[in-house]
Amino acid sequence: MKRRVLGQVRPRKPDENKPESRRPPAPPPPPPPPSVSRRSSSSGRRSSWKNVNALHTLSANKTTAEGVTVIGEVEEWKRKKFDYGPLQEQELLGQLGSSTEIPLCPAIPPDLVGELQVEKTSPTLSVQETGHVELTPGGHFIPYECEPRHKVALIIPFRNREEHLSVFLYHIHPILQRQQLDYTIFVVEQSTSRRKFNRGMLMNVGAQEALRQYPYNCFIFHDVDLLPENDRNLYTCSDQPRHMSVAVDVFKYKLPYEDIFGGVSAMSVRQFEAVNGFSNKFWGWGGEDDDMHNRIHNAGYLISRYASRVGRYTMLTHKKERPNPRR
Repeated sequence: MKRRVLGQVRPRKPDENKPESRRPPAPPPPPPPPSVSRRSSSSGRRSSWKNVNALHTLSANKTTAEGVTVIGEVEEWKRKKFDYGPLQEQELLGQLGSSTEIPLCPAIPPDLVGELQVEKTSPTLSVQETGHVELTPGGHFIPYECEPRHKVALIIPFRNREEHLSVFLYHIHPILQRQQLDYTIFVVEQSTSRRKFNRGMLMNVGAQEALRQYPYNCFIFHDVDLLPENDRNLYTCSDQPRHMSVAVDVFKYKLPYEDIFGGVSAMSVRQFEAVNGFSNKFWGWGGEDDDMHNRIHNAGYLISRYASRVGRYTMLTHKKERPNPRR
């Protein structure tokens, strides 16, 4: 006896001696599936809240070093991998259909405005959670109008600066989106222990965690109290590591010293791996950026900078950290 497969209708042979049995008409075919858009269709609260949750200490956070907690990973993120399956761009394009062609984003984004008015106040994080419908769960943004040239993980070492974080997020998201980047902001928080702040270790943890989530090719290491004043300061990586915060208002828009690599800096994943990341040994303010400067030169790279009229930043006021005696 042949086995019948549930859900499968076997064709019947016509019988000329028997009248044709009456069958109900076949149901109409289902409508075609809707086209997949690169813009998130989730509600504002859902997409923005994933970003804000990723920036707060949650039960889903994963401790990766002593006193160091990685922010940027939540349960739904791990389960769903955003809205785009395994987060591979080619698979997303496959969902869009082989006939769909998305142009490469231009090298110079068309919607840049140049000099910006920097606001040092912002809505609270709880208010901001209702916005940013363009973000997918986890705070990930992909431009829908073109194929992005850069996959950027923006990594923020963080402790006890929630007010600064709120201002920073309010200021930076529109800039990164005008630059047509495929990006996620990772905030890596050190617990409020008695140990001194270890900026280098936090950035190493953030870089490692980011690569576990998505194939980024560019790291931006960013202090939370620095706000860019010009959106032509592109948050991208090049063939040389780049020091981005060239001119900061509290330093009268001049370099404090020539070898500085702190504040805001950009390194490709290949460059970061070539220098073996930041040192984990600097507890307290300062030292890890000068050590990174030496690592970059020892690896055969040069540090590049934009002109000071482009690489301008405003620093938010804060209590000064205790300096590292080894810096």
